Amino acid sequence: MSASPPLLPHEVLARVVRFSRVHGGMVLWIAGGFALLSAAAHDVIGAVGGVAAAGAGAIEFHGSAVLRNGESRGVDWSVRGELLLLAVIWIYSAARLNYFDPEIIKPYIAARPELAQQISMLNMTEDQFLKMTNMVVYTVICGVSLIYQGLVAAYYARRRRTIKQALGEM
Repeated sequence: MSASPPLLPHEVLARVVRFSRVHGGMVLWIAGGFALLSAAAHDVIGAVGGVAAAGAGAIEFHGSAVLRNGESRGVDWSVRGELLLLAVIWIYSAARLNYFDPEIIKPYIAARPELAQQISMLNMTEDQFLKMTNMVVYTVICGVSLIYQGLVAAYYARRRRTIKQALGEM
């Protein structure tokens, strides 16, 4: 079976424009929605993080518009949007790790006695368990975001030369 030929530069451009428009738009709307929900719940960290993430999505979305207008600098906008989103996720995670209040979650544990029993079987207090769980969750979020946002930024950056060819800039 033979390998398929490489995509034409115009097809690469169309795919990058489509991906950055959809991806940036999803980040913009989802993060904006969570910012509104956080603000309604008086969660300052969540609201600020959501607005910052929505801004990163808007930057990526703007990159697709710049590319659609025939300017290769749209790739730079999209790469920067991804790297900004990575920074926002890491700063948000650091804030959640530093300002964690286990008292918010304790009523949910009290409502489920079997969960409290399982925690005590681990030879941990509820506070220790909740702090450990919080650390694991936000560490995983940071790791996954590093991989995903890094790969998306690399996807854009690796196609810069082909996009310049498609736009006749080379």
